Amino acid sequence: MPVDYCACVLPVLILAAVVGAVVPAVIGGKSRKVWRWVAGSLLALFLLIYFVPGWVLWACAQCGNRDAQYHLGNYYHSRLGYMWSDNDARDKWWVEAAEQGHPHAMYNVGYFSMFGTSRHIPTDLTAARKWLEAARAARHPGASSALTSLAEEEAKTAGG
Repeated sequence: MPVDYCACVLPVLILAAVVGAVVPAVIGGKSRKVWRWVAGSLLALFLLIYFVPGWVLWACAQCGNRDAQYHLGNYYHSRLGYMWSDNDARDKWWVEAAEQGHPHAMYNVGYFSMFGTSRHIPTDLTAARKWLEAARAARHPGASSALTSLAEEEAKTAGG
C-alpha cells in the first residue's frame, strides 16, 4: 500500500475511532449505540485497509509467486513509512523474487548489494554486478545506470 495513502487515510480513521470511543461516554441513549457502531466500523475498515493486503501478498508469496514476493518486499519497505521499514523482511522477499527472475527485484537486490542493507543482502560488489547484469538482460530501465555507479564503486574499492 502506498505510503501517501496510509499517511492520509490512517490518521483520519484513528481520529474518527477516538471520537467514536469518546462521544458515546458523553452522550447516552440510542446515540451511544450508533457511535459504538461507527467506532467499530472504522476500526474494521482500518484493519481491512492496513493488514489484509499484506496478508494476501504473504500468502501468495509463500506459494512462490514472484510478483507477490516482489510486492511483499515493497510492502515491508513502505508499510509504515520509510522510517519504520523492515529491511530484513524486505530483502528476504526481494531475494526470493530475484532468484525467480523478477526484473525489478533483481535490480533492487543488485543495487542494494552495493551498500549492504541486511543479512539477506550483504555488501558484495560481485553479487551486485551479477544481479544488475541480470536485470539489464531482463530489460530493466535503471540497470545500465546502476552498473555505471557500480563501476565507480569498484574503481574506488580497487584504488583505495
